[in-house]
Amino acid sequence: MKKILYVGFLGHNNLGDELLFDLFEEMSGKYLDTNKYQISATSPYSFSALKRFDNKYDIYILGGGSLLTPSFSYINYIYKAVKQNKKVIIWGSGIDRIPKKYIDNLHIQEDFDVRNIIDKNNRKMLIEIIEHSVWCGVRGPLTYKFLKAIGANMDKVEISGDPGLLLGVDNGTSSFLWGNNEKIIGVNWAIHKDKLRNMHEIEVENQLAVTLKDYILQGYKIYMYSLWKKDIEVSNRLYRKINDNVNVIHDTRLYNQNELMGLMQYFHFTINYRLHASVISCASGVPYISLGNRFKDLDFAHSIDLKELVISTESLNIKQKINGVSLYINANREEIINKFNKHKQKYSQKLITPFNQNLFY
Repeated sequence: MKKILYVGFLGHNNLGDELLFDLFEEMSGKYLDTNKYQISATSPYSFSALKRFDNKYDIYILGGGSLLTPSFSYINYIYKAVKQNKKVIIWGSGIDRIPKKYIDNLHIQEDFDVRNIIDKNNRKMLIEIIEHSVWCGVRGPLTYKFLKAIGANMDKVEISGDPGLLLGVDNGTSSFLWGNNEKIIGVNWAIHKDKLRNMHEIEVENQLAVTLKDYILQGYKIYMYSLWKKDIEVSNRLYRKINDNVNVIHDTRLYNQNELMGLMQYFHFTINYRLHASVISCASGVPYISLGNRFKDLDFAHSIDLKELVISTESLNIKQKINGVSLYINANREEIINKFNKHKQKYSQKLITPFNQNLFY
């Protein structure tokens, strides 16, 4: 029996990371002979756990998420697998934590100097990992360009999309407090490690509260949800600022991905801080607005050809930007949903490549 280790940020009850492993297990159950393969995953608190390489596995999967980010422990861990000639598969991973000024250059320029954002050692490891991998699918075109810029063998790399796009729509959900005729905006609010990168999260939050109040005056209802327990307190702070318990629901229950997709069928569109809230919205066929200036937000949006849906949290006028994107959604709703469906179908076929081509053997 071959032993597979899925390497990811797991055990912290962050839905975005947990659903990616769930999907890997689902694809494994569908395509692999369970009598021949045993699947395990990295333990909770994986940053410390990854310092010690576990040699007992035959195949190492660098899973979904931003695990290709330079200087992350995941790179060091997978590099050790490479050095021990273990089989390595990169399954929809991507890059994050690249300063915005470099992001702007990266999606404009074909030739991009990355020496200021990745040191020689990390560059060497990434190049060797990709060269050694039996399959390398990355989340989006910005990750692809970054790897090209460091000198990786791009014949080994393809854009596979985020594995979250493998999610199927679940139309079943518990009873909903509002009727089907209501216009509902789903809102996922959080902050990055207790602060936005540009250090003005309260101003962003205040503008978001004012914007949502205006939508209520236009006849919308607001449904607030979280993907991670640590975000509930921040979400509740926004709820208190809106101060409307008739037209706003602050749902503190943490749903699994299928339950959340069921809820999203009621939403006209969503406004999200967490990347995988937007990925789930996309997989559900519900247009989204992404509040993010992080590499991963733009990487995903570019992967589905809808960079227009991302609003930088560095913007001086969040309210005006949200209104502009919502107008774009209302005017182009059918086209947006068609793009969702087209890319979901395309990337779903790519993400099952390691399974249906028997690359685990």
